[in-house]
This record gives sequence, C-alpha cells and structure tokens, in this order.
Amino acid sequence: MKSKYEQLFLTTTDTVTGIGAPVSKENYEAILDLKQRDPDKGFIIMVGSLEQARKFKDWSPKAEKLAAEHWPGEVTLALSEKVALRMPGFLALRDLIIALGPVYMTSANEQGEAPLKLSQAKETFYEIRKFYDFGKGSGTPSMIIRVKDGEVLR
Repeated sequence: MKSKYEQLFLTTTDTVTGIGAPVSKENYEAILDLKQRDPDKGFIIMVGSLEQARKFKDWSPKAEKLAAEHWPGEVTLALSEKVALRMPGFLALRDLIIALGPVYMTSANEQGEAPLKLSQAKETFYEIRKFYDFGKGSGTPSMIIRVKDGEVLR
C-alpha cells in the first residue's frame, strides 16, 4: 500500500534539519498532516537554481536583485503572502532540488518545539523513509525578507 508520506524526506540544510517534498497539493497536505501544522502558516519553497525561482509568477526585478545579494544561503525571499523561496547554500541539496523540482521545506520539529537533529527527526517522524545528510547547518532558521519593501520579517 502506498503511503501518503512516500515522497516526503528528511534532510539537513545549511540552516536546520527539514522535512521536504516536491511541490504538489498532495505533498503539501501530507506535510501539514504529519506536523499537525496550521494550514495558514504555509511553507518555504526551496529552489535549486535561479531558473527554478524565475518560474514563480510573483518573481520580480526586486526579487532578482535580492537573490543576487543573498543566494545561495540562509535567506528566504517572501514574494507574496503565500510564496517564499530560498536557495540553500549546500550544493548537493541544490542538486537534489534541481533533480526533483522545487520542494516544500519546513523545519523538522513538532509545532512550537526547537528544530531536531537528523537522528532525532528520524525517530520523531518515523513515517518518513528517505533521508539526506548534506552536513551540519547553522542551527538557526533562515532570515526572511519581504521582497516588496525589503523588510526583514525574521
């Protein structure tokens, strides 16, 4: 029997360990279900290249300028209320995302708790069977910049 979590994976990133999956309605709902997360919070979408980022309808010249200044790295660009993109610093993770297409990414933790290490996340989110260890991250979530006005939201 096919698991609704089949396409989800746990991965280290240049910030914190994350739960990811290729962008689709089914994967979005699977991550919400697994994390018991409020659907109004949304997820960061990681891209592996500027070409992937440019395909989002809210991409703009301002986003292009901010991406040139901050990517790849620990900065998320909030294009709109619903879409926030980040290009991670780990080259191997970017390569994976180029192969899979843009992916939803959320910290591997339970609501309101601190992010987990990969080994802890494997135990907590035992339903997930795919794991990627690309190295140790900074341990802090990415900075979020709102593209329309440049305000730092986190």
